[in-house]
Order: sequence, then C-alpha cells, then structure tokens
Amino acid sequence: MQRPDRSTDILAPALQITPWQGALGAEISGIDVRHDLDDPETMAQIRDALHRYQVLSFRDQALTPDDQVAFAARFGEIDRYPFAEPLPGHPAVVAVTKEPGTALNFGGVWHSDSPYMPIPPRATVLYGVDIPSQGGDTMFANMYAAHEALSPGMRRMLAGLNGVFCACCVHGPGTEALKLGDVVRIRDTALAADEVLHPIARTHPETGRKALYASRVHVQRFEDMTETESAPLLDFLDTHACQPDFTARLQWRRGTLVIFDNRCVQHLALNDYPAERREVHRVVIADDRRPE
Repeated sequence: MQRPDRSTDILAPALQITPWQGALGAEISGIDVRHDLDDPETMAQIRDALHRYQVLSFRDQALTPDDQVAFAARFGEIDRYPFAEPLPGHPAVVAVTKEPGTALNFGGVWHSDSPYMPIPPRATVLYGVDIPSQGGDTMFANMYAAHEALSPGMRRMLAGLNGVFCACCVHGPGTEALKLGDVVRIRDTALAADEVLHPIARTHPETGRKALYASRVHVQRFEDMTETESAPLLDFLDTHACQPDFTARLQWRRGTLVIFDNRCVQHLALNDYPAERREVHRVVIADDRRPE
C-alpha cells in the first residue's frame, strides 16, 4: 500500500503540513484561512496537499458560516445537500447537530457523501462549532489504498462493474430516512428513491489513481444483477474498505476545520457521546463530471 510521507513539510512562510498518524490525512498549521489563502503559492500548496493526503485539518480557526463557505469556494463551486434545510440566511451551510439523549447520529456508518447523485460532490468541508469533551471523533478511510490492496483478479473484475446507488438504502442504519429527522432539518426527500449508476472502481480525475467507490449504505446492487446476487461481493468490499490499515482518526476540537476529497475517501462519524451535544457545520463542494 502506498502511504503518504510521514515527515513534516515546511513550505510557504509559517505554513506547515504535518501528516496524521494512519493511512491518510494531514494537519495544516501556521495560517488563518480567513486571511492567508489569497497568496497563490499558499493556495497551490494546500491544493497539492489535499491531493496527496486526501483529508486536511486546520485547528483553531474562528469562522462564521460565511467564512466557511468562502474557504470551500476556493476549491470549487458550492453545492447543496438535497435533503436538509440549511442554516437560516446561509443556504450552503447545514448544521449537523446531535443533542444529549439522541440515539442516532448523522453519518454513523462508513460512507461517501451523496454517491446517489448523478454527479456526487467533489469534497466536503466540516467545521466544529460545539464539540463533546470526549468522543465524537471522525474516522476516514483511504479508498486508493483499499483498491490497491485488492488482488489483481478482483481489480480486473471491478473494472467492469457499475453499482446502482440510491439514497433510500436498506443495508444499514446510516440511511437518510433514519437519521435526518434527529440531526438536521429535513428539506426535501423527493430524490430519495432515485437510482444512478457509478463505477465501483472510479478513476480520480485529477490524480489519475483508482479508488474503490462502494459506499455500501448507498449501493443497492450491481448493474444487471439482483440484490441477492450482488450482496456477497458488496459486503466483502464494505468490510475490506474500512480495515484499520486504510484508516486514520480525527479528534475534533472547537474551531477545527476539515476538508476531505469525497472521490477517494470514506468516513464515519463516531457515536460515543450520549450525554453531550455536538454541532458541526457542513458545506459541500460540487464536482463538474460524473465518476468514471
């Protein structure tokens, strides 16, 4: 498995890139994202780091919802999550909130964001507003590494397979219908039953690398196959993709900003803080092409 270099990179003045422990991710320090990204060299280094590490975290950022949107817009056009009402006055920002005593959490299974859309998001930007004193971490998984670890025969077979993706999925407790009412304000569920086809092994349009794209909670079956026929292989890929060797863990603090590349990353929000409140703001960056 190809891993990012674990050393610390010192690049533009004051900017440092320190890889996380694990198979992906890096922390960017020494900058304030509200003021320091107008420098083309700094922005180019951050873009390169996102391609290299797949997930970037920025600690101790004091951001308004508009600041978060401005940061996200540096990476592409802003999109909207189709199922949730945004923050009042901030149409691109969704507050994902879990109150004490709420059983379910948003994103509590391994998944890619919105793979059931005809053109799924390029990336997601999260910002920690209210963070539990303990727990509430997010796990990330490297889908390049998951694909590369498969046998040559399995990779050849997946190269010819499309998955049927749908928001109204029945393969786990992470469906939109089960979670939305407790953690976000529901806007529209009209798209929940729509089905789209995407490759199970997709090629990243900027790096050219193959990534496993089999978000089990949203994959109904393979194209031209039944759910019964598809289930054994889809279940294997789901278990394979989240092996510890492919993962890294982010411990949230208030003011932590995160961007991850949705085309080559799965993630999981841990639900281990039953007596505390958690609020994270979410902005989605649109892609400009279908998965290939």
